[in-house]
Amino acid sequence: MQKCDIEKSWQTTYALKVTKEQFDTALKITEQYANDPQIRYAVKKTVKIAGYELKRRFFTAKEKRNIKTLEVKNSPPVNDHDEKSSIAPHSLYILINSVEDVRDFFETRGLNYTQMTPSDLTQIPGVQKLFSSTWIDYNKTMEQFINEEADKYIKLLMEQ
Repeated sequence: MQKCDIEKSWQTTYALKVTKEQFDTALKITEQYANDPQIRYAVKKTVKIAGYELKRRFFTAKEKRNIKTLEVKNSPPVNDHDEKSSIAPHSLYILINSVEDVRDFFETRGLNYTQMTPSDLTQIPGVQKLFSSTWIDYNKTMEQFINEEADKYIKLLMEQ
């Protein structure tokens, strides 16, 4: 983030309804990786993902680009994760290993989580957009969401 312009960079926060047990499992995996000095951001893997995304965007029929309709029979074992990763695959690795519905979604389609992009995360069934903001306004926007929108979101979750 050293070269990131925090006034112009935009973020969107999403949520996925999970059980307490699933949350605890995800937290444990996240803490395990956060405390491991061997874990590194893999720039080369990001380039490979970008290449895969270009192939998907330009050489895949429009109706099959969405991960809900994408079928890729080249998925590595779910427990296979190395020390060098990029953000979306790492996030998916945690979700796949802690939330059974996400694991089932990927396994039944044969999706390769190592080739997923951040926008693919938003297409996982049950993922809900909460809010968007710049990084400077994040805390203020989050507080505003909690004060004004959280009740609507909680009702939406209860309906699922």
